[in-house]
Order: sequence, then structure tokens, then C-alpha cells
Amino acid sequence: MSDIQPNLKDFGASEIMGPLLRQFVEQQLIEDLTHYKVISKNLYFDWSESCPEGHSIDYLDGVLENFSYVSVFDSSNNLVAEGWLDFVDNFFDTTAEKKIFVYWNFVTIFKDDKKVIDKTQPGIPEHIWNRLDETSKDAYKTDKQKPSRPSL
Repeated sequence: MSDIQPNLKDFGASEIMGPLLRQFVEQQLIEDLTHYKVISKNLYFDWSESCPEGHSIDYLDGVLENFSYVSVFDSSNNLVAEGWLDFVDNFFDTTAEKKIFVYWNFVTIFKDDKKVIDKTQPGIPEHIWNRLDETSKDAYKTDKQKPSRPSL
């Protein structure tokens, strides 16, 4: 069991997200973790050390930022992941249905207190890129993650 204990009551800088937005973001980040071999659905977020990094948008009942220092724990309080989230949106396209895709820009995955995956290459990962329409791909083409394998 990890020596780090989650703080599930202090939302840190992420307090600017309302409950609907927080639930949306957490669901998308949990889904994104499956691409890094984290399958558990019983995960809990520690936002207490979250830090805004300057990319934000008003959505649902709050403000979404690309927060760093976000931690994820399992139901036994084991640290599962920590990292920096980011997102892409299509709000610039006034003709399209509004969409936001939240993903881990940087993430370290832990198993039994050991790093098993360390995504250090920033950018929109392939599995998110494939969900974007052509207009969004054109708008975000410089933000696509360069092909690489996660390091151990």
C-alpha cells in the first residue's frame, strides 16, 4: 500500500469546476486510463495539489483547466496514476455539436508502488486524435502527440 494518502475533500485549484464538470472530467480521465492498462472503475481523484496551467474554457457548471498535479487512487488508497490533464474542444466551429475530449497530457501509472508507464511525450494521443473530426484535426494538427512508446 502506498504511503501517500488521498485528500478527497480539498479540490485545490480545481474548485473552479462544478460537480457536473468534475464528474465529466473524471469519467473521461478514467476512460483515458484504460489506454494505459488501468482497467478499474473504482477510482478516486485527489485534486488537492492541482495547479492550473493556462488553457481553460467555460463548460457545464464551471471552468475546465489543463490542471497538473492530479492524482488517482483505487479503493484501497493505492496510488494508481498521477499527471497533468489537457483537453481539446471544437467550440471554435459554430456549425458543429459542441464536444470536449479530456485526456492525460502527461501521466505516470503505478502498480504496487512501482512506475509501470510514464507518458512524458506531450500532445493529443492517437486514441483521442482518432475521435476528432477533420475540422478539429486541422485546428489541432500542431498539438498531436509525436509517435513514441511510453517509457518504463
